[in-house]
Amino acid sequence: MLHELFTHSRDAVLSKRAITQVIESQDIHAKTGIIYSYWCSGITFGATLNDPNIPVVSRIHRGDLYEELYPKNYIPFREFIFSRINTLFSISENGVNYLLEKYPSYKNKFKLSRLGIPISKCPDTLNENKETSFVIVSCSNIYNIKRVDSIARSLKIFAKSTSNIKLNLAPLRFRKNA
Repeated sequence: MLHELFTHSRDAVLSKRAITQVIESQDIHAKTGIIYSYWCSGITFGATLNDPNIPVVSRIHRGDLYEELYPKNYIPFREFIFSRINTLFSISENGVNYLLEKYPSYKNKFKLSRLGIPISKCPDTLNENKETSFVIVSCSNIYNIKRVDSIARSLKIFAKSTSNIKLNLAPLRFRKNA
């Protein structure tokens, strides 16, 4: 627990310092700026210590969401961050529900925003040019909880809609306990 407190505090000091320098050197203010953090961590804590008129938004994932994954079920400064942040984007419905259950007073700040892009926003290059190829990359760790196998299932569905598909998978190692 002491390690997490130290790490979050150190990250908050460093991020506050860096963000302050950017705000001052670029003349950023509430009308032109927004502070975005990919992980809801000490860095986000530091972001919330800057100009309160500049909105702060963050994503939250499994590793920085579930308190049960931390020693003594404690994530430092959680309540403070939630009180100061403008919007917190969970990547899953389970995450939003967890936040709503544990922190109902901040319910208006919790939103669902999945990773990736919707199919409707993808360019339709495959239909325009049969020679076009594309690459699907997952940077995810191969844990059961990540459901990386759903990529293969999605590709199977996609393969039925086109005659020009080649699939080359590298060997994967799954970890069942995570």
